[in-house]
Amino acid sequence: MSEKVEPSKPSPAAAEEVKHEAVPAKNDSPNPARPKKALQTTPLLLVHTAGSIALALVLVYAVDGYNAGDDSTPHYVDGKLLLRSSDVTTLVSAALVFIKFFTTSWAAIATWRGAWELTQSNTGLSSKQVSFMTRYKLLPWMRPPFGLPRGRRSWAVAVFLLCSFPQPFIAPLLSGAVNWNPSLVAGPQTAAVPVNSTNPTASDSYWSQYTVFGYPTKRTDVLRQALGYANIAWSDTTTASTNGTSLRGNGCRHVVNSNGLLENSTLTNVVVPCIKIQNINWAMAAAEVPDAAFSQATTYDWQTSVLNDTLSYYTNPGHAILFDVNNLWYKKDYESNSFPTASKVSGPNSLALIIANQYSHCQNLTPNQFGDVNSYPQFKTYWALGSCYLFANVTIEAGVTTSQLSKYISPRVIEDQTPLDDATIDPNTWSQEAVWLLPDVMTSLSQMNSTLLPTWNNLDLYVETLIRQSYLAAWDSFHNNWDTGGTISLAIPQQARVQAKVSHARVYSWLAISLLETVGGIFLIYLLLNPGSLQEPDLPGKIISEQVKEAKAAGKKIMDNLSDLSFF
Repeated sequence: MSEKVEPSKPSPAAAEEVKHEAVPAKNDSPNPARPKKALQTTPLLLVHTAGSIALALVLVYAVDGYNAGDDSTPHYVDGKLLLRSSDVTTLVSAALVFIKFFTTSWAAIATWRGAWELTQSNTGLSSKQVSFMTRYKLLPWMRPPFGLPRGRRSWAVAVFLLCSFPQPFIAPLLSGAVNWNPSLVAGPQTAAVPVNSTNPTASDSYWSQYTVFGYPTKRTDVLRQALGYANIAWSDTTTASTNGTSLRGNGCRHVVNSNGLLENSTLTNVVVPCIKIQNINWAMAAAEVPDAAFSQATTYDWQTSVLNDTLSYYTNPGHAILFDVNNLWYKKDYESNSFPTASKVSGPNSLALIIANQYSHCQNLTPNQFGDVNSYPQFKTYWALGSCYLFANVTIEAGVTTSQLSKYISPRVIEDQTPLDDATIDPNTWSQEAVWLLPDVMTSLSQMNSTLLPTWNNLDLYVETLIRQSYLAAWDSFHNNWDTGGTISLAIPQQARVQAKVSHARVYSWLAISLLETVGGIFLIYLLLNPGSLQEPDLPGKIISEQVKEAKAAGKKIMDNLSDLSFF
């Protein structure tokens, strides 16, 4: 049976803790000291609010993406503090303890004040219900006899209690919001590694063997090495987009010596091969195909090769050759012991590409790896073995560039980071030789397809990528065979780190729940600033002593956490 409650009298529990003077008459004005007392504990709520917002912002904008060290990493690198992942976790835990102290202190005091309000108002609550509220910080109406709040003062206390209830349980939501993933960052300048730009096995001898027309063995070796370099530089599909363009720089890649440098290590002031494909103009009618280019790509196609190879022997769609009818290796002087003069290759070149292989005189072509080739608007012409050719005029600028900053995309491959349009193409010993080798590298590379060149509805970029990969590989082959001496560049190695990945959803969820305490506090402060005819007593000594005890415990826990940070 529920107890009979006299609303006009304070409960026994409240009478033990709260002693107040006689209630003023109804016509008396409220106690003028009441607002001042109501605001005395407000700083606790303000610190809780500011601390919660500050911690959330720090996690989202400072911790997220931070590259921390592991247990083997020194705390100071190049004179700068480097936090470890355990340090970040400790600091977050200490911040949560700090905020929790102000939260629980405010909640304890506010709960006591709410209980005092309820005992002095006509709420119909029993002493056991009020005691239940102060002990468990739950709604007193959750204990028999059940009921609902009466009046706005009771509702204000109810809102505060509901907002305060989840606060002790939300810390794991934030402490688990930070995940750590492996990452790499640039190391300090003191860790720079000297890198030689030339192959230690290169020799400036035997160049004459390459130039002898009747001795293709050396040229075959250079071609095979070029195909290997193309595979090293481009076979990792994660470094290129779906249309074949590079994702790691301007596309000017260079195969270097293996110095044990990790991905994203940087190299400065190094010479790398580079080529710009300025435009590709496809022949749209027979009259747009020069007779010299047509005969050179068909009847005399063997003259475009340094190995007497012919395009007509290749029948798979995608095989292509690039050549200058006025400057063929076949027509140059032979048997030279001297290295070529440094040059830059620029200007128009002719391109012939097999788009289909079907004995139908380029009519009613079936779709292949390039898509619906029958609908392609370019002029198609039939040649031997069922091959259907496209022709284009391609303007290139090929040579080398001095890269101010290159990045390692693998332990043996670097790529220039200068925007391609801003890169300066300079003359080099091997520029012309690499262009002359293009027909052989292009046909072999497209046959191997080891670099997985994208083809589907990607004709222009396929041609551009095939030319670029072939030129860079050919230049690397000449460079690594015959360049000696070279220059020393400094590489900044990457160092292993763990990168923080903060779950914004968890952080903002924690912040939203944490700010419920602020919302409830606003309701309670409104209640205290509008006291009616009640005079509020001072806080009892028991509440104050409990908060002092809790402050000491919180301070000790924070110091214990911070003592784990060895950089102090």
